[in-house]
Amino acid sequence: MAVIKTTKERKGRSAVQKAAGPQKNRKAKQPKKSPGAPGPKASGLKAVRQETVRREPVKRHSNLKGRITSVRQFFSGVWQELKKVHWPTRREVAIYTGVVLAVVTIVMIIIWIADSIFSQLLRLIVA
Repeated sequence: MAVIKTTKERKGRSAVQKAAGPQKNRKAKQPKKSPGAPGPKASGLKAVRQETVRREPVKRHSNLKGRITSVRQFFSGVWQELKKVHWPTRREVAIYTGVVLAVVTIVMIIIWIADSIFSQLLRLIVA
């Protein structure tokens, strides 16, 4: 079962511990060894120390031929993707442009009307 500590208990001793008196530093008890069990030295096992793995720095050579090849592959892939794009016809572009201009004009008129109304209200309040 997990014990949930309050913020005060996490920072220091709990109220129960403070009431009990000063706390002494006690070492953690070692588990008792059975009399017949060999110790770490007697068992022949050595403690293994983990070493950190050092990464080799990435070597960057000025491999011009490899770079040219990768640039060609990139633009070849771009060209292949552009072939898959659905390009609109001239008529579709004209229709889409007309729709955009109409919507912008409508929004412009709505903002102009709202601005005029708020300007008149502000003149009435200030005057």
